[in-house]
Amino acid sequence: MGDRLHLQLSGTLHVPTWATLVEVDGAEATADEVATLRQSGHRLVCYISAGSAEDYRGDLDQLPPVVLGKRLEGWPDERWLDIRRTDLLLPLMSQRIQDCARKGFDAIEFDNMDAYANDTGFPITVAHQRRYARAVAEIARQHRLAPGLKNAPELVPSLVDAFDWALVEQCVEFSTCRRYRPFISQGKPVFAIEYRNRGNRGCALAAKLGIDLQVKHRNLNDWTSPCS
Repeated sequence: MGDRLHLQLSGTLHVPTWATLVEVDGAEATADEVATLRQSGHRLVCYISAGSAEDYRGDLDQLPPVVLGKRLEGWPDERWLDIRRTDLLLPLMSQRIQDCARKGFDAIEFDNMDAYANDTGFPITVAHQRRYARAVAEIARQHRLAPGLKNAPELVPSLVDAFDWALVEQCVEFSTCRRYRPFISQGKPVFAIEYRNRGNRGCALAAKLGIDLQVKHRNLNDWTSPCS
């Protein structure tokens, strides 16, 4: 059996017995907490948003207003970033990535990497997204963190070489699970999260493709219902 991911971004952390990877918020986790989890045999994934500005982050003042776009639908405390401006964004992302490395994380997830498919307020193209994704993945590798591609199924064929693993939301619901075959064929793990229970159908599809799938609440607390 391959790795299994427990992703938790809210509430008191409770790690299921089946989890081998644990993903937590990179800014909120301390080095001591990371060390404790590693001592218990887990590997740690650092969560950061590389495509949005979250109002509650302490380093938000380092972003000039020119890169701040529209609010994310359903997430009123986040604004899209103009990822075309790598000159302005990569210094901050590099700091965040280095912070993850200093705390002892093993891997990193870059959230909101699908600006090209959303109403951001900026004319962002697939080419812009691809360039930005490769840039942050390369910085992660420089700091010995395994980069993970979040969603963006259209970019999988062109980015599978730049990322070590993938995390996809609602691929059963939106019929995009098969797009991650390039990762699977290269032996790179794919983790899937559904927010509506797809029952046996979802688990059967995930098992067929070799994807580790679980159902979670949208607030990503400790509750989870994994496929067996």
